[in-house]
Amino acid sequence: MHRIEETLAFKLLLAKHALIDKRSQLEFAVMGLTRGNFVTLAIIAQYPGITQSELSLKNLKDKNVIGHLVDKLEQKSLIRRSKCQTDRRSYQLFVTDKGQAVVDGNWESFFNHGRTVLTSEEEKTLSHLLEKLLQEEVSL
Repeated sequence: MHRIEETLAFKLLLAKHALIDKRSQLEFAVMGLTRGNFVTLAIIAQYPGITQSELSLKNLKDKNVIGHLVDKLEQKSLIRRSKCQTDRRSYQLFVTDKGQAVVDGNWESFFNHGRTVLTSEEEKTLSHLLEKLLQEEVSL
């Protein structure tokens, strides 16, 4: 058995904590948001008109969790729901001007933090390897 510090899963957890959790917790708390709220908001901004089901797949979160996230973002006037034209049972999601301002104001510091540590080639390699791991997990 390997020591925990040598395992890939542990290193990924530490990297996530160092790059994302620790920093974003304070930044988003000021706005009354969580890291998950912001990521969900950013996905909606990138895919205007996305449905909650599609959002669930992109965010790798249970539909019930997505429902709560969407409710919270809507209560804060960061997104709006609109009946889907092709499926009356679904709603499409759109960011509001206020929501877009939150995404624009935090995009660089959140999604590009840590880029100065890796070369562009290292970043491409890491991105490819993480995508490979995610594809394996999604196919289970």
